[in-house]
Amino acid sequence: MEESNIAALLAFYNLLAAKIGLEDCRSLKDVRNLMPILANYMKVGVPNFVVDPNFGFRNAIALIVLELDEEFHSQLDAEAAENGDVFEATKIHMAMIYTFRLLQTEAFSTICEQLEDTHQRRLARVIECLDDRHRWSLVPWPKLLNTDSQQLRTEDSDENKENNVLVERLQRKSFNFTSTPKPSPARKPLFFPCGNSPIHKVVSSPRGHEVVRINALEREVKSLREIRDVFGREKDRAEELFQQKEQENSELLKKIEKLQARIEHILPVAERVPRLEDQLLSLEGQNASLTQNLHEAEKRAAGATALVGNLKFELRKMDIKHEQLEKQIADHVNAVQRARDDSEMVEQLRKELLETEQQNATQKATIRELRNALDSQERGFASRLNDKDQEKAKYWEMMDQCKERSEENMLKSLDAVKKVQEEKRTLERELADSKRTLNELFEVAEKQKEVIAKQDRDQLVHEQAQAELEAIRKQLTERERLWNSETDCMRREFVEKEKSAKNAIERERNETRQLMDELRKTNSRLSRKHLMEITGLQQKIQAQEHSLHVAQNEIREKANQLDVYSQQFEEELTMRTARLDRTPSMSVKFLPRNTPTASSRASVVARPIPMPSTRASVFSLESAGLNDDERLRELRERNRLYPPHMRSNYLPESAHLKNSAPDLSVLP
Repeated sequence: MEESNIAALLAFYNLLAAKIGLEDCRSLKDVRNLMPILANYMKVGVPNFVVDPNFGFRNAIALIVLELDEEFHSQLDAEAAENGDVFEATKIHMAMIYTFRLLQTEAFSTICEQLEDTHQRRLARVIECLDDRHRWSLVPWPKLLNTDSQQLRTEDSDENKENNVLVERLQRKSFNFTSTPKPSPARKPLFFPCGNSPIHKVVSSPRGHEVVRINALEREVKSLREIRDVFGREKDRAEELFQQKEQENSELLKKIEKLQARIEHILPVAERVPRLEDQLLSLEGQNASLTQNLHEAEKRAAGATALVGNLKFELRKMDIKHEQLEKQIADHVNAVQRARDDSEMVEQLRKELLETEQQNATQKATIRELRNALDSQERGFASRLNDKDQEKAKYWEMMDQCKERSEENMLKSLDAVKKVQEEKRTLERELADSKRTLNELFEVAEKQKEVIAKQDRDQLVHEQAQAELEAIRKQLTERERLWNSETDCMRREFVEKEKSAKNAIERERNETRQLMDELRKTNSRLSRKHLMEITGLQQKIQAQEHSLHVAQNEIREKANQLDVYSQQFEEELTMRTARLDRTPSMSVKFLPRNTPTASSRASVVARPIPMPSTRASVFSLESAGLNDDERLRELRERNRLYPPHMRSNYLPESAHLKNSAPDLSVLP
């Protein structure tokens, strides 16, 4: 391998170290410490001091792999370079410098313009061979790095001659030639290496511009593919999240249904407890009122038996009738109790109906909430679809920008070719002028030969440039076709995913509609069932009211019969008292029932005393043969033995006897 390659590398890295303020490198081992600085310079675009002892040839090859194709980095061997192989290390360093030139072209040209001419030509030779991708497979690394320096010197001499000719032409055109100048050592042609240096030629050549532009386009394509992959991964993640959310929603719906079932099972029981307590209290109050009514009825029945206790035949009839009346009253009370129980059942059923309506309202509210959640999910899906559409529009805008850039670059390259042609024409005109101005035929002939050779070379270069442009155009059209096919595939996938999402939303809507229909059916069934039960209960209540009305009519008839019997008893009693000689005008009169006394008030609360039988007393009065006064005195003494609510006052007026009849119309 030529030592000039290592010298060019050391010169390049020393200039890079001088930018940071570091010392010069003397060997390739020292250059290895500057590799992380060059890698950072590639990424950032500014030379910074970076220390990374772990950065080696493997890291350099990894960086080259990111920017160059496989044909560049497939022949690099990091293990051999790590083991001290100078040739492999030089290859990796050259590949690093070439990558630096592609990423940071201006910085590379500024550094290389400070190099010596031989170093520039060595690096220019390497870069020119690496730029020519068609010749890359035919020119391996050994032939590229082992190029003879004599060949480079001949190429340098040819280029120096061309540069000298151009400089002389520029000097002669810039002055007004009135006389032929004399040759002198001070009038030697000047040489400008910066404006026409080998690095500048390679970098500013159409092929160099095309290589840089193609590399930039490839990086842009890689970045767009990475963006596409990122979008695909994000899309997959979004779909996975969507599926997870659907599963979570289904699980939450199941949990909500279970909780609703538990609540529906617990709420009626919890709501019935205070209602049952109130019903128990009301029943206890009704029981107390019914017992009080029963006591009053017993008091009235006892009064009625006391009124007819002195008559033998009438007493038996009244006892029988009284027992019948008690049975009827008990039946009536039972009927009233049943009617009240039925009315309570109706109230309970009404309350249960209200509860079911409330439950239906809560279910409707939950359905509304589910609808709102579905609407929010639909809006979220719509917003996601809008985001995807926006991303798609941005993506197409980026594609349009890439196309515009590629077209602009093609136009620029065409403009550059036109400029080259114009320069060629100017050069031809200048050569024609120089032919007329030169005096010596030998020099004119040599210059003509050189111009012809140069024209041939330019024509070959022009043909090669046109061929390369055609190849580049074909590659660009092929890549554009591939890119369009990939975008079409992505568009179809996106449309399919959008259709699947819409189908999923439609399925969810159909499921919600089915749930709503089932809820409406269940509500209609429940309402029909409750209406049937309410109508049955109303019919039962009407039947019980009819039976109650019939019992009340029977009770009124029995009360009328009792009034008739009491009138007969009074008439018979007046007839018997009229027969008495000692008390001719005496008649019996009972106090009215509504006249309270102290003893009667106390007797209402006190425990009732059992009534003594009056049948034996009547028979004993008849059998003893007592007179009326004695009988009346005995009756008054017995009257004192009766409980207060059964006592009666015997008055001489017989017309008041009917006031002692029991008032059965008060009974419930």
